[in-house]
Amino acid sequence: IVIANINRNILLNDIPKYANHLKNNGQLFLSGFYTADLELINDKCREHNLSFENKILKNEWVAVKYSK
Repeated sequence: IVIANINRNILLNDIPKYANHLKNNGQLFLSGFYTADLELINDKCREHNLSFENKILKNEWVAVKYSK
């Protein structure tokens, strides 16, 4: 399991590292970014073979779960 609550730019930069450290069936939880950034985050995760599982929205903030 990897958990990161950091801004969009850092997440986009570090998603490849998170994906590399996850084992098969590992889970990645991301938060600390706005709903407007979700598409960018999803695209980067897909590039690294991470599958979208779920999201939680609160006001303009989002938390997401991906799996490997």
